[in-house]
Amino acid sequence: MDEKPKYWPHIGVTALTALLVCEIFTNILFPIYYPGYNWKTQSISYLGQDKSPILQWVKIWSISFSVGYTIFAFAFYYTFKNKGWLIGLASLLLIIYGLGEGIGSGFFPVSTTETTATTNAFLHNFFGGLADISLFTFPVILLKTFPFSGHKNLWTWTLVTYCLSLLFCSFFLIAKYQGIQSGFLLYKGLWQRMFVLCFYLYFFQVGRLMITRINS
Repeated sequence: MDEKPKYWPHIGVTALTALLVCEIFTNILFPIYYPGYNWKTQSISYLGQDKSPILQWVKIWSISFSVGYTIFAFAFYYTFKNKGWLIGLASLLLIIYGLGEGIGSGFFPVSTTETTATTNAFLHNFFGGLADISLFTFPVILLKTFPFSGHKNLWTWTLVTYCLSLLFCSFFLIAKYQGIQSGFLLYKGLWQRMFVLCFYLYFFQVGRLMITRINS
């Protein structure tokens, strides 16, 4: 018997909404208490670097971020668990993303004064990289689970998200590692935030699919 979920889709969408609201709130509030920080040209990680005056607040937000995505992952799993083991894998990828981009990055601040690579910097980049791999793998798993014939909207959103997020991610990485001093590529903070926004919008489409699961 195909038992439909009752509350999990709503719990997942609520968690995702809270995450986006807090993401916007912290992006507005944190720079106010960090004199000299420029959100357009400096990355999000810079807010949590070892000399940051708001380091403790960044750590609190990183915990909340990880918890929020873990809740969303469980909601996703319990909504679609009848579709097979790939749903479990996709849910695990969401948890890895939440932990890597949240606690993994937030609790290993990079240093702006050290000239050599530090353990914290290595772990920060490792967990951040693992989170990004999980983030880009998640949609692939979804497309293997939800066929094009019945989910054209999801496939379209996946294609658009990949194209835009890869574009913004490329701009961010070029600005970060090539030492760009002028032009539109200078705004690595902006491109990083646009990249994050792409996946928030994509996850809301996933949330819409979860809600549809109740009503179908």
